[in-house]
Amino acid sequence: HSFAFMPRQKAAAVAAAAEADEDRDEDTKSGSSKHRETAVKLLIADRSNALGTYSCELKQGGTASLAASVQAGGHHSEPRGMALSTDDRLALSTSDGEAKVWSLRSQQCIASMSCGYGLSALFLLANKYAVVGTK
Repeated sequence: HSFAFMPRQKAAAVAAAAEADEDRDEDTKSGSSKHRETAVKLLIADRSNALGTYSCELKQGGTASLAASVQAGGHHSEPRGMALSTDDRLALSTSDGEAKVWSLRSQQCIASMSCGYGLSALFLLANKYAVVGTK
């Protein structure tokens, strides 16, 4: 089982951001969008335990390019949960019995923690905390 909590101040900030997103969605529908995302980042883990961060264009026929990767040996089994830090410097991967924090810059595992069967992962509070959801 897993859970995460959000301090009251953070919850208020999230609510304000959600309201701003709703306003932006309404602007987009009316054709007066001021800001439109042109790309998203995608974090992928494969069976060889490699991690890759891709920048994907959000347009018809758009391309994806590899922004960063880690090829170092990792988990003993396939990763099941992945998270990318908000500053794009760290990746968190989970598998059966362990969670690992990776530096995308150095391409090294910088922390390893025992846990249950990790299925989901998340960085919280300006990347100060790593949360792992287990089976």
